[in-house]
This record gives sequence, C-alpha cells and structure tokens, in this order.
Amino acid sequence: MDRNTPDSTVPLQAHNPRVPSSHPDPQTPRKRKPAINHRLPGIKTDLPPFLSIQLIQKRLKSKLSLSYTPSDWQAHLIRRVLQGYDSILCAGTGYGKSLVFEGIAALAGKKKLVIIISPLKALEYDQAEQAKKKGLHAVVINEDTSRSKSLWAEARTRASLVYMSPEMALSSSFAKLWKDHGFRERLAAVVVDEAHCIDEWGSGDFRPQYRQLDILRHYTGQDIPFLACTATCSTTTFDTIWDTLAFGCRPFWGLDVGVDRPNLFFLIRELINTREPILDILGILPSTITNETTPDDIPKSLLYFSSENDCRKAVAFLRKCLPAHIRDAVQAFSSTLSTTAKSLCWKGFLSGDIRILCATDAAGMGCNVTDVKYVVSFDIPSSVGVVSQRWGRAGRDGTPGVVTNPAVARLQGKKAVVEPKQNTLRRAKLDSTLEGFFNLSDNNPHGCVHNFFTSHFRPKTQLNTYTSLDGDSRVSPGSRSSQSPFELTWTVISDTAKSSPKSRCCYICNDDIAAQLSAGSMDDPRLSAYAGDFLFPITTPVPVIRPPSSASDATISTNGSTSSSHYRPTVSDNDQKVLRDMLVQWRDEQHRMHGSSPLLAPACFFPPRQLDALVLSAKDIAKLPELNIGLLDKFAVLTAFDDSQRESLLTIIRKWKDSLSCSSNAVARTPQSQRRSEKRQRRRPASPIEPLRLCPSTSSPASSSVAANLHPLQTPIAHPLPPSPHPYAHPALVSNPSSMSHIAITPH
Repeated sequence: MDRNTPDSTVPLQAHNPRVPSSHPDPQTPRKRKPAINHRLPGIKTDLPPFLSIQLIQKRLKSKLSLSYTPSDWQAHLIRRVLQGYDSILCAGTGYGKSLVFEGIAALAGKKKLVIIISPLKALEYDQAEQAKKKGLHAVVINEDTSRSKSLWAEARTRASLVYMSPEMALSSSFAKLWKDHGFRERLAAVVVDEAHCIDEWGSGDFRPQYRQLDILRHYTGQDIPFLACTATCSTTTFDTIWDTLAFGCRPFWGLDVGVDRPNLFFLIRELINTREPILDILGILPSTITNETTPDDIPKSLLYFSSENDCRKAVAFLRKCLPAHIRDAVQAFSSTLSTTAKSLCWKGFLSGDIRILCATDAAGMGCNVTDVKYVVSFDIPSSVGVVSQRWGRAGRDGTPGVVTNPAVARLQGKKAVVEPKQNTLRRAKLDSTLEGFFNLSDNNPHGCVHNFFTSHFRPKTQLNTYTSLDGDSRVSPGSRSSQSPFELTWTVISDTAKSSPKSRCCYICNDDIAAQLSAGSMDDPRLSAYAGDFLFPITTPVPVIRPPSSASDATISTNGSTSSSHYRPTVSDNDQKVLRDMLVQWRDEQHRMHGSSPLLAPACFFPPRQLDALVLSAKDIAKLPELNIGLLDKFAVLTAFDDSQRESLLTIIRKWKDSLSCSSNAVARTPQSQRRSEKRQRRRPASPIEPLRLCPSTSSPASSSVAANLHPLQTPIAHPLPPSPHPYAHPALVSNPSSMSHIAITPH
C-alpha cells in the first residue's frame, strides 16, 4: 500500500495534529497532573521548609538582630501572609505589630517589597528608623520627600519597606509606580497600619482617602495579600475595615490576641482647675525643685491636648516651675512644626533630653517610646479608641505606667445646679460608649477599665472562630464564612499571663493609688520658686516682710490711714484711650522735631501696629513693678528708634503708669464697709450734704492738698463728671458727708 494513501480504518483527523482527537492513540497515553484537593484558591501550599514556626522565630531573631524570641502568634501570622492569606490583626499597643510586617519583608525573599500605609508622618519616620536599625532597607515617601528621584528609584528597585500615607498611595505619582511590572513583581504584601483610622477618619471630609483604599486591589490583583493592623478594633470598626479593604474575596485568616495592658494604671477624674489644667497633674513633677534638680529627676511624660495653643500654654506653665537649666526639657509637638523640628523634638524625647512632651494626636498612634511613665489626656476624646491609643504610649517597656484623663464631662451622680449651654450641647454630642466609659465607677456593680477595654475591643466577626493557632479548636461558625467559597477564619487567643494585678488595676479597683495623684492648687510652692525669672509669673513671689518705715509709700484712704502701695492697678478702656492720646501726641512732636517732612507721615515714623501693640498691652504694663527699655521691647518692636527716642517714649509711658497707679491705689484702699455706709448716708434726705468745691482756691485745705498732688491727667477738670442725683456733689467723690477732709478722687 502506498504510504501516502491513508488507511480506511484510521480516522483522518488522527493524522492532523491541529485537530483534537476523541480517540487518542493507545500507544501514546495523555499525561495529566494529579488533582490537588487540599489546595486553596490563591494559597501557596508548597512553602520552603524553613517556614516552619520554630525556624521562622529563629531566622527572625538572627536576621533582625533581636534580643528576644518572637511570639508564636507573630510567627503564625507571618507564615500565613507569606502563604497568601489576607488578614486583620487585633493586638494591643506595644504588643509588637510592627515586627510582623518587618518579618514579612525579611523572609519574603530577595528583592521583595512590603508597602505600609501609615496615618502620621511621625509614625512613618519612627518605624522606618527602627527598621533600618534591624538591617532592613526602608524608605518614607510623603509630600516632604516625594520630589526626590533617587528615593523613587530606591522604592522601585531596592527598598524592602516603603512607608507612605493613603493619600500618597492613591496619588497620580504613585500610580505610575503601580503600573511598573517589575515593581508589582517585587510586591509581597500591602499592610494598612493603624487600620482603625479607616473608621474614625475616612467617613467625613477629613482624609477621605482612607475609605478609598479598595482601589489598591485593582493594582495588586488577587495575588497580593492585604494585612490590616489595629489596637482598637470594635465590631463596628471591624465591619468598616472588612468592607473598605474588600476582604472576603480571597482566603482570610484573622487573629485577635487581646488588647489589655496589665502594667498600666488607669485613672479618670473630673478636671478641678479649669483655668490652669496643669495644676491637676502637678504631682508628676518632683515634690521639691531646686537648682540641683536634673532632667532625669523628672519622669518622662506625654501630655495630650486638643489644640496647638493649649500645648504652648502648658509648656509655658511647666517651664515657670523649673530652673533655667532644665526648662528646655519641656517641649511642644504638633503637626505645624517643620519636618526638621519634628525630627529633633522626637529624637530628643526618645533619647531622654526632653522629659515632658505636650502634644496633639500628631504624636499619638504607633509612636514607640519605651520609657514613658505618665500619659495624660486633657480633653474629651472623640471615641474610646482615641483614649486607648493615647494611653497606650505609656509603659511600652513593660514597666509600670500611669495614664489619666482629668478633663471629662460631668459625671453621673454629680449634676451641677447651673450648667453652661455650651457644656450641655457638647455632652449631647458625646458618644454613648464614651460616656459609659467615663461613668464606669457609677455602674452597679462597679466596672473596671481593663475589663472594659478587653470586652469592647474584641469584635464579633461572623467568621468561623477558633481558639488556637493550629486551627484544631473550632468554637462557632460564622455567616460570612458559610456564604463564601474561600476559607475565612478568625482566631482568638487569650494570654493568661497578661492579666492586670488586683493591687494595681485602675482608679475603681484601687482608689488609694488614685488619691496619690490628686489635683494641685495655686498655693503650691513650686509655682513661685522661680517666679522672679519671668515677666509674668504664675504666682507672685512671697514678699519679704520689712518693718514699717515713715518713708514707705502711702496712699490716701477714706479713713485717713496709710497703706503699702503693692496694689496692681486696673486699667479701664478710658485709661487705654488716654495712653493712646499720649503716644499720638509724642509721635507728632517727634515728627515735628524731624522737620515735619510732607513725604514722611507721622504714621511712618511710629507705625500704627506698634502703637496699637503698646495700647493693647496697657494692662500688662500697668502690672509691672518697674519699667525699662528692655521690658518695653517685649510689647512692641521699637528697633526703628534711637536711644534718645526710646528713652523719651519710656518717659511718656512711665508718666501714664504713675498717674494710673496713684488714682487706682486710692480707690483700692476704700473699705467696702465704708462704701456701703456711704450709700446709706446718701439715702437719708435729712442729712446735710455740703457742696464739694473742685476749685483749689475755694476748697478745704485737705482737698486742696490732694488736688495739688495729682497728675494733670487726673484732675477732675480734665474728666467731666456724669450727672449726679445731688445738684452740688458727685457721689463717687463723697466719702463722708459729715467731714469733707477725707476724700478719694477717681478719674473717669
């Protein structure tokens, strides 16, 4: 048979390789890969042998130069993420969440990359610095560093960890990096640190990009795992994180290891000193402060305020209690500081050069300073999560710490008779959970702060829940897991070693410890110890008592007695107007002395802004015991004047101040009982009232001597009197109708 003639018993399509055959040749059997029934969608089951739990702990300790062995839960979570599982980690502050994504970067493989979405710049720089100390190549990309081309090149090719904000991750600049195939091949995982910000910040106009992080799934596809880490995850927060980051579309293994901090003592109390809140926590300073006090004598403390202005006020108050050589140990930290200033301030707090840091939430979440002893929150936070985050900065090295929240709303059972409307409206907007947290002591039975945190931050996830890391102790099924084709599990473990001691738990369980941190008062001697160093001290130093002298200052009073003139006069609006008129008159005279040039107006010689600054500071100027050019420069910029002009201006202000002190002291020495008697005398129509003659030539000798000693600005003629009920005399000028020899004259 011809070889080119096909056999009739063989189908034609068997000789055509492009046409599939339904009856393959039995001599060439078709090779098939065996089915893998245990393989989960998107999960790597053939991990290298070194990724066992014990070897992960050993390799982490050696590669990151750790002085401790990582916990089992950290090794389990790292292994799950490297397998490809999505995850949510709920762990308390200081538990070691940052070690998880550092371990992922260290064990993912050569040239692999982990992206960390971080909420705060301070947190980005802090964690990047810690990663560099462990031998990892970490970079920070934010609006301060995004213009560096070399930094983008490092992120694209060499970096192991890239820290950025959600705004930067969704920016057009970073979108170019997402489209780079080589960059996506390097990506091992995306971590959202402090993931509770998705719930707290993303819902309104403040940082809405947090609610748009699911867009990153379009760049990464279904092969890159996402990990969300938080220390304050309630059920509501968990649901928001789950929906925003599109969890449930891939295999998921979540972990809850608890949030309790047994080494912390929690204290909540009402704010006693509303005008000077620092008095409430003055006990954190040494009981005795002298020139021999060192910065190490001051315990490292972190004070939280709601505004930057409150931070600066607190710094000024605390510095006035300290000697000059340690005043720099108290600093303020807020978002408006420059990048360099933030770095210097935070490094100083880390090293211990700064002992007390007054800050906003810019120095809050995640920042790791191990030896903070006191954390104080001076306002009503927006949620219980914010309270936990702030308090979690204390005792991160395991040593005992004290956290307190002295500024809370009115507690239950302590209703005020009259309350400002502003406070009522503020309480109406208060979160109900937060209000219940503040009133734990009024519960029946009494609550406990540690137990509250443990129960509130244990979310109900609707997932198949297990109580062991090995997954062999299933407790309850979940609706989310039953409705998904993927493996969705949640593991809850409780560390019995981390239980709060009953002898040192919270202000409810141990009220004797809370009594040791009671509020201070203005009588505290630490407030006046260095009052002489400041222009405006907190309290006036205790005066030195000297024996009376005939040459001492005297003031005319209603009963003819004399008294010391340490009284600080009050300044009225009319007194400020007088000072303005005097300054304007002095300015015009100086202008005439310089030739009255038509090209140079008097306002150019003495700018209105500087003149207004002196007038507005009139009350402060009046309080000064002595006035010199150096003090005058603190109220207004007078660098344009020469020495003679500054001396002339100082003379004018001294004349105004001396006239003010004289008249004010006279009024201040009028006893209240005599003023009341004066009013009763005026109500008696039968009492003879002699007319008060203001003309020196016709008045009594006593009144003439008083009028003669007054400054021209204080004469009654220069200040017309308002209408009086008596046709001859003004009541303010009459102290005793029966005797006109003792009077007190008040300028109006």
